[in-house]
Amino acid sequence: MPVINISLETLRLFSVYKYVPYRLQIIESLVKLSSESGHFIPILRTFHEIIAQLAQNKREIILKNKVKNKMKKKQIETKPNEIVGKKESKSLIKTINLSVTLKTSKEQTLEMDFVEKLVFRIYELLLYYLKSISHRISFPEIILIFHGECRKLIKSIPYARGQTMMRQLMDKCDKNAQFIVESRKNLYDGKLKDLVDQQKIVSIFSLF
Repeated sequence: MPVINISLETLRLFSVYKYVPYRLQIIESLVKLSSESGHFIPILRTFHEIIAQLAQNKREIILKNKVKNKMKKKQIETKPNEIVGKKESKSLIKTINLSVTLKTSKEQTLEMDFVEKLVFRIYELLLYYLKSISHRISFPEIILIFHGECRKLIKSIPYARGQTMMRQLMDKCDKNAQFIVESRKNLYDGKLKDLVDQQKIVSIFSLF
């Protein structure tokens, strides 16, 4: 389908982190298209890229928010009423709606409000996508590489609740993959037991 090819190429073209809201909007349309049409669209790699970019900014995000919290405490101690009112108005201006935003500034990507919204949006879309392909007999192989890489990145997500959510999602993927592997063994009396060597798949992808 031309629309799928164009969308996937657009995701590759706008791979810089500041365009992550735009990429999520494209991913959302592809997820819906895949779910409603039944066509498989390979977008787990893009999810991995976004999570990896978020993980790379962990140190900067934590440092900026620590400094910001210290500044707030000092300002509240000196002029409580005036400072709080000003800060509230500024925070309202900086609020980002990921559904309509195309790109963000460096400052915005380091805001904890943005990070929280981004993690929730990634989780929501990833859950929807994985649910739409969870019935496929090839599910264990589809998620194999993404699952392994995502497990490594979870600890680097600069949002504790987001780490818990992603870890639970990966656990669900494990259970579903195991269920499918067992089901197809029983279905074909073990004929598919040696069909896929997961270790070989991992070693092949590690060469790139």
